[in-house]
Amino acid sequence: MLEIIIGIAAVGLLGYVAYKVVVKHETPLEAITEIKDEIVYEAKHLEVAVEHKLEDALHSLEEQVSARAKVAEKEELILSAKLKYHENEAKKT
Repeated sequence: MLEIIIGIAAVGLLGYVAYKVVVKHETPLEAITEIKDEIVYEAKHLEVAVEHKLEDALHSLEEQVSARAKVAEKEELILSAKLKYHENEAKKT
């Protein structure tokens, strides 16, 4: 599947280079250099966007863990209170 995607991208890039050479009258080296610069520019923006998404996901995960820890603490307190109650009931009998 990845090979197919890479193949399609390669054909697209070749077509874009051909367009720049034929229609815009650029040299192949100019066209390839400009396309490389565009790809690098977009890759940097994509990297920043992915980094922000990962930070958001990590923050969300931290909030979920914190909330679950609070619930676990409350459950522990409830179970501890129930245990003490049953121990006191057992001592009475």
